[in-house]
Amino acid sequence: MICWFMAVGVALAGCAPANPPPPAGKVSLEFVATSGSDAEFRLGNGTSRTIGLIGARSLVAGSDFRIICNNMISNALPSERGWGERATLAPGEAMRVVFRGEFEKGGRCLVRLRLQDGGGIDSNEFRP
Repeated sequence: MICWFMAVGVALAGCAPANPPPPAGKVSLEFVATSGSDAEFRLGNGTSRTIGLIGARSLVAGSDFRIICNNMISNALPSERGWGERATLAPGEAMRVVFRGEFEKGGRCLVRLRLQDGGGIDSNEFRP
């Protein structure tokens, strides 16, 4: 009987969604991974309104997003680029956003993304 419960528990654990829903009531920007000078994030919309990205296919560093490592802005000048999968994000949806820039290896970093409505969102802190 115990083996059966363990087998069912393992099977259920394997059915967890690969892309969990965004946190209810807020917009989130969660670090996923780095590859070279690219950092991948998951932008989630847990609000009841659609949110938009400015120039989603070509996000400009220093204008559309900032990279902040150890409390210092790393990309104040518009030299690097990033991109989002689409320009708007409906309630309950998530999408991939990639930022290219200078990430201080081993530093404590975050990305600040400007949204179309003039607001912004800070990512969780991460160490590249």
